[in-house]
Amino acid sequence: MKEQLKSQQNMAVVEVECQLADTTQRLLLEVTALRAKLTEMHDDKAHSEKAARARLKDDYEKLIRGLFDAVFQLSHRFDEYRLSANHAASYAVVDVLT
Repeated sequence: MKEQLKSQQNMAVVEVECQLADTTQRLLLEVTALRAKLTEMHDDKAHSEKAARARLKDDYEKLIRGLFDAVFQLSHRFDEYRLSANHAASYAVVDVLT
């Protein structure tokens, strides 16, 4: 009878240990899956940030090119205006002298 009781206790201990092992294994698998998901999300974030920086750089370069073109056009227009004003002044001086 004592042996039977001890045997049942041993079986109960073995069953609890098996349940604990199964639970531990499930938790380890879940932690591993969560780590993989976290790594994937980190990689996605890094990729998104890289893409955003590339878009921002492209937009910035377009703006700088547009600004350069506008400055060049204004410079050209000022040169034309200066030449036109010089010609007009020269003609006015010639008209006054004659």
